[in-house]
Amino acid sequence: MFMSKEYIFKESCASVGFAITLLISLIVVFNQLESLKALDPYYRITIPALCLAFSFIISTINLRWGIIACAFALPLLPNLAWQIQQHFGYGRILSLHNSGLDLVAGLFLGGLTNRWLKNKQISVKDAFPWQLGLLMLVLTASVSLAIARNLHQTASPFQLSSLLYNLMHLRSIGWHDDYRPLVDWVVFGCASSIIYVIVSALASSHNRNEYIFKPLIISFLIAAYVGFKQSKYGFGLSLDQINFRVDRFGYMALGFQHDIHAFAGQMLIGAIGLWGYLYYAKSIQSKLLILSCIPVFWVALFLSKSKSNFTIAVIALFFIFSIWLFKRSRLILPVLKPTIYVVVIVIFSMVFFHDVWISSLTKLTHYFGLPDLKTINFKLSYRPEVYLAALKFFALYPILGLGQSEFYRQSADHTQTNSYYLSINQNGENAHNYFLQTLAETGLVGIAVYCLLIFYPIFRIKNKRALIPVGVALGALFFGNIFAHSMLVRENLFIAACFIGLMYACMKGEQTSVVTTDFHSKSKEQKYSASSAKVKLLSHPYLIATFAIVVMVSALREIYISFRSVPFLKDVQCFKERKLDADGWTSGVFNVAIPQGAKGITFNIKGTQPYVSKRPLAADLNIMHGESRRIQSSQILFSRDGFYQVSINFDKDAVADDEKYRAELRLERCFIPRNLNINEDGRRLGIQIESTTVNY
Repeated sequence: MFMSKEYIFKESCASVGFAITLLISLIVVFNQLESLKALDPYYRITIPALCLAFSFIISTINLRWGIIACAFALPLLPNLAWQIQQHFGYGRILSLHNSGLDLVAGLFLGGLTNRWLKNKQISVKDAFPWQLGLLMLVLTASVSLAIARNLHQTASPFQLSSLLYNLMHLRSIGWHDDYRPLVDWVVFGCASSIIYVIVSALASSHNRNEYIFKPLIISFLIAAYVGFKQSKYGFGLSLDQINFRVDRFGYMALGFQHDIHAFAGQMLIGAIGLWGYLYYAKSIQSKLLILSCIPVFWVALFLSKSKSNFTIAVIALFFIFSIWLFKRSRLILPVLKPTIYVVVIVIFSMVFFHDVWISSLTKLTHYFGLPDLKTINFKLSYRPEVYLAALKFFALYPILGLGQSEFYRQSADHTQTNSYYLSINQNGENAHNYFLQTLAETGLVGIAVYCLLIFYPIFRIKNKRALIPVGVALGALFFGNIFAHSMLVRENLFIAACFIGLMYACMKGEQTSVVTTDFHSKSKEQKYSASSAKVKLLSHPYLIATFAIVVMVSALREIYISFRSVPFLKDVQCFKERKLDADGWTSGVFNVAIPQGAKGITFNIKGTQPYVSKRPLAADLNIMHGESRRIQSSQILFSRDGFYQVSINFDKDAVADDEKYRAELRLERCFIPRNLNINEDGRRLGIQIESTTVNY
């Protein structure tokens, strides 16, 4: 049987994507085994272990029950152990971050076991969307590129043993570690697994929305109840949280989250996202139940004290009601399309002409007598300068981006961001806009594949009304990530994956149904046939091949340049000065004050870096005055293991005549024990100093 190239491409994407997802689920299981081996005897069990066990058992027995249990548990997981201790007094369950990984991995593996026990085979091509497989391929490439750049940045050799060690110890990987992108790779692999499970289990169900929305509503109500108690009594809040944004309405509400924006993002789904579910609900009882829940979520959203998300919710509600009121009007599309185009043009103009924008906005603020841009930036919690930093990074590498998970690490470089808050105050942070961060990290290629995954069912499904509940809910979740970052709490990302899975389940259910109701008029069919002609023109093989070659050449050029360009030339964390650690290790820069009247300083060095006999370590030893004035300088080369004693003194009989002198030891590079598979230590280490002696 002849198979077209398009068919082979789609099947290959689905098969490879499924294989990556299966591998990631097994990695999560092995991580759990390692975690249980190292469990403190005080604790009986961990939250992730409970999630893995229960989701696997339930989904093995009945896959749809497993989906219900997973949807119910996701909103409660981030701070579940703490809330159990506060409400029930039992504190011997250990909380670990990203517990949703184990929950979803258990669901996926249990679902595969269920299918195998029933059918003695596992279907991939029908249930695993090829768009999802393509996304996993792109993300795998992005993660590989990010790790390669990180190792180059820290001058660390690649070792397979180090890669495997980090894969088996994911939860101990720090935000600035070279192998941090592996965490995101595993996260998105788990998100892919939940999409696959929902498509395979719910495509044939006519009430598929109930399996996701009802458990989510119950879970959100529980979170809102806990939020009400926190707001009124401060119950379960830490001291810092109790003193944050206290007003006449009480303390801030967090529910089961660690962050107000994550909780507000969940309540947005209830306050805004349920309107689509309400519209699609058929029975009066269901409509009344949903209507009674929505005000509860609005109150919880208000009590979260997330002003940005509450404002966005009000705007979104106005937008939804405007569309509903004018749903039969022909003006909706002519108004929406130019609006979207203008927004896209403005964003891209800010990337390449940010200086012009800053100058123009400064003039406008002065003209209207408004506060200056710095004051506005402060009032908006530094969001504008963080967004500008994200756009600058995108402008550096627009095709493939910085690499998945890299914004946090690279934003610590003040020379690139020009943001004191982002680089100095926070030492790197997220972009506080999930979509801008994704654009900066994965570039145009990544954004295009994400858009393909999300919008493909919308354009392919005939009964678009069936997508209203999940579309509005997904939109509400996205609204919570415009001025915040709720999907960086990965359980919220998995909720988004549930909604995307529902979209593909709707599409697959429609494609496989024997009788499909025609919801479209003949005039619309003619319009679709006309538009399909345009699509056919755009999908011409020569045009696609030319575009693919241009993108590939541009991407390869971008990769080649990146290893010789900022921000991947200098490891910022290595050269950020820190006090001498308790075990005597320095970073790449170490300063010692020279007392007044002293001639210099002697460093008694206990140890250097591994493999210095093969890779000698160069260093500069300077006497500095004030911030940057260099008085004396000498070069050192460490080329053997063992004890060193190095000194630097003023010329002739000169001595320090004030308290502003210091001896600075600046190394060529640092090393990271974790990268060399020595131990779990992820610090940037320079040399190990036994003591320093003042020379008089």
